[in-house]
Amino acid sequence: MVGGGWRWALTVSSLVDEELFLTGFAERVVVLVVGGGGREHALCNALQRSPSCDAIFCAPGNAGISNSGDATCISDLDISDNSAVISFCRKWGVGLVVVGPEAPLVAGLANELVKAGIPTFGPSSEAAALEGSKNFMKQLCDKYGIPTAKYQTFTDPSAAKAYIKQEGSPIVIKADGLAAGKGVIVAMTLEEAYEAVDSMLVKGTFGSAGCRVIIEEFLEGEEASFFALVDGENAIPLESAQDHKRVGEDDTGPNTGGMGAYSPAPVLTKELESLVMESIIFPTVKGMSKEGCKFVGVLYAGLMIEKKSGLPKLIEYNVRFGDPECQVSEAQAVIKENTIVQQTQQSASVQTPSTQNKFQGPESIEEDLFGENVGRLFTVGRLPTMYWIGCIYTSMCFVIETVLMVRLESDLAQVLLAASRGELNNVSLKWSPGSAMVVVMASKGYPGSYKKGTVIRNVEEAELVAPQVKIFHAGTALDSDGNYIATGGRVLGITTKGKDLAEARDRAYQAIEVINWPEGFFRRDIGWRALRK
Repeated sequence: MVGGGWRWALTVSSLVDEELFLTGFAERVVVLVVGGGGREHALCNALQRSPSCDAIFCAPGNAGISNSGDATCISDLDISDNSAVISFCRKWGVGLVVVGPEAPLVAGLANELVKAGIPTFGPSSEAAALEGSKNFMKQLCDKYGIPTAKYQTFTDPSAAKAYIKQEGSPIVIKADGLAAGKGVIVAMTLEEAYEAVDSMLVKGTFGSAGCRVIIEEFLEGEEASFFALVDGENAIPLESAQDHKRVGEDDTGPNTGGMGAYSPAPVLTKELESLVMESIIFPTVKGMSKEGCKFVGVLYAGLMIEKKSGLPKLIEYNVRFGDPECQVSEAQAVIKENTIVQQTQQSASVQTPSTQNKFQGPESIEEDLFGENVGRLFTVGRLPTMYWIGCIYTSMCFVIETVLMVRLESDLAQVLLAASRGELNNVSLKWSPGSAMVVVMASKGYPGSYKKGTVIRNVEEAELVAPQVKIFHAGTALDSDGNYIATGGRVLGITTKGKDLAEARDRAYQAIEVINWPEGFFRRDIGWRALRK
């Protein structure tokens, strides 16, 4: 150790290149991760592997994070109180804050931290409008030529219905603002589309979040998730990943926050990745900068690889790590139904919403982390005809982030610090070879109603059954006897690595067989799209 906060590591090259800051002088740092779900557990685990991390705090954290030793959980820190978070950072010498959930972001936590001089990985409240307002995102796409589904925005229900009649079904209706993972409806008939419009614009189902609707063409193709790290001007892609949204095997039943994911995803070839960066990510980053709200953080793009053209189109953005992906990358949305997104100012032709939401605190995490309130709107017999699918890009993220984080070999703390300082042009990422997979164990009944407080046994034993097994906790707590109990819909993410996807899959299901949780369930076909090819 030299100079208290710096260390020297010999480099194999005397050249000054993009790897130097990772292999030469590495700044020691104390990190605070804000959040308490599966995404945050995956982030803490990746940061714990970072050579430059002196300490990791997680607020509020969860039982799995605490017991695993991946971070010190600060359950009594009110993350909705920006001044309290800043005071904590100053007291404990925190040199990097990583904000997981979108609620603190849209409430301006990153703004206040940056103003206080604390390096922060996460966008400002203005930049978070990319997720907070679908109309804002669509206008940005229009202005900067970013490919997306054809759409129109409406506040008048009669005009909206006339447009639906003109376009026909199937068609997609979206509430403009954040709606607790329930604001997107795929209507398979005109009648369903009309009723969706009435629910938002007439009945006010989503309050202010649904006072304006986006009516969008239905895209047919294969969905994929794409992550890029952004420092305001530069962007670098993360590895590809793909998730499984439907609750049932063979991709049947209602959509969920994600029942599993894997990385890499064959659907996202290197050629397609380059196309996504050039046609979607870079124009977004440059557009946000021109609009006066530079984006710093992770852009999580929900894509549709169109069947008819084979080209990617942007469905929606998240402004943070996702969840199942984060475990195979990481993330998890914590948003309550009273989130209010109101439009205030406009910058050029793009309107920027302000927010008046209040993050509900740690007690709300297990209930909304994975979009457990998402379910079927209507059914015909036993088959759903219309789904609330907002959870696809607001709550499912933890699965993808999980698989990405377990594959990342770079020093995550230094990478995120570079992003917070506008220095990503000096960074390249290293990934482990092979594949990673996460299989989600959920409470029976999810995404509908489910029982809480059921006991889960043999979690630690399951991590020992095969190499490269890690279990991330999303909705657990400890009972008075020290047993893990389920507190949410999606509860555990069983995450594995292997030389290929088949080996990663086999290890995941071996671990699941050890876990004793009669009240839980999981899909047995995660990875089927890639394994069949």
